[in-house]
Amino acid sequence: MAHHRSNIPYQEQNDLLESELSAKTNRLKQIAIKIGDEARYQNDLLKKMVKYLTILKNYIFFKG
Repeated sequence: MAHHRSNIPYQEQNDLLESELSAKTNRLKQIAIKIGDEARYQNDLLKKMVKYLTILKNYIFFKG
């Protein structure tokens, strides 16, 4: 995204761009944290599914 701020002094341009970059970096960090949380939740769910399917398989195998 091009920023045309030729009438703004360089230090102010730099400060503004730095602030925008910081905000985007913080947003990306929050998204990464949410992805990590979701991945941990999904892994836990899969482990529980394997556990219950193993129990069910053993029940069917020994009952039959």
